[in-house]
Amino acid sequence: LFSIQWVLNVAWNPVFFYYHLVACGLIIITSLTVVTGIFLFGYYNEMGGRSWLVAPYFAWLVVATSLNGYILINN
Repeated sequence: LFSIQWVLNVAWNPVFFYYHLVACGLIIITSLTVVTGIFLFGYYNEMGGRSWLVAPYFAWLVVATSLNGYILINN
């Protein structure tokens, strides 16, 4: 799960900023947000309170996903 998150995280930057593929970037960052949400909420029973250390990153991903969607809709 962490490897998938890392690949999506690394893939989003060139797709969005270098190639300017905003729709593909939205798909990637939405997938990244979902995978991070699974990590945050799905592993709470196993990791306990330590899984909440991912919460600020998840919050930032929600903001970044909404910004990516806003750019796609308004450009």
